[in-house]
Amino acid sequence: MDLSAPGVFVFLDNLSGPELSPFARKVESLGYGVLWYTEGVGRESLSLGTYLLTQTERIVIGSGIAVAFCREPIAAANAARALSELFPGRFILGLGVSNAAGNARRGVGYEPPVTFMRNYLARMKTAPYEAPAPPAETPVVLGSLHPKMIGVSAPRSPCSSSAIPVAPGPLPAPTCPSTYASLTTPRRRQRPADRRHRGLGTGRRGPCPAGRTPRGGGRSRLHPAAQFRRIAPARRARARSVGPAPVKVRYVRPSYLTS
Repeated sequence: MDLSAPGVFVFLDNLSGPELSPFARKVESLGYGVLWYTEGVGRESLSLGTYLLTQTERIVIGSGIAVAFCREPIAAANAARALSELFPGRFILGLGVSNAAGNARRGVGYEPPVTFMRNYLARMKTAPYEAPAPPAETPVVLGSLHPKMIGVSAPRSPCSSSAIPVAPGPLPAPTCPSTYASLTTPRRRQRPADRRHRGLGTGRRGPCPAGRTPRGGGRSRLHPAAQFRRIAPARRARARSVGPAPVKVRYVRPSYLTS
């Protein structure tokens, strides 16, 4: 699976059914490598992913993220296996926990996110599957914003060595490169300016402005699935004044502060 080309991260529930196919094909024709789509309280994630795969030919489709609380582990694992059999090398399963308020709207439960995700991945690993095996297992990435959940997705995690591989890195969105580098670069290799980004959401520091490049994190372990906002240079001044607002929303919710 080639993830070297930039990807796009989109919200598709505002498009009608007839608009989805032209949109996906346009993204593919522009040369993007991955089309990441969200799951809110609209279309079910894996059903939508299947449709996007049937409407395109080459682009990788990634759930960014499918809410784990909305489906049993065997459903997530075997849907991913089926898609990787039918569309080899073209689907990434991004999983996340969302947050307590969002799950209340969905009518599903919410538990301590890190423990829940560890158990969820363990159950995915043991899920039986009696259909033809895919040529390669589906990559699995975790929606992660803070060190505890990033630790679940790390290569050293016991959850990351199995027939259901957890990719060596998180899927952070929305964020910017310097924030992500500060979370994934070992603390001893960070500059003081980068360490300050670890205060996101705690009242000490806010998110770094959109468009700013990483500092001191040149050797950080960035996963190619990471989603970063890219702002046209002509609009950067305006973006810096308003860009942090949607990012801050995530970092002030209790679930994101502890995961």
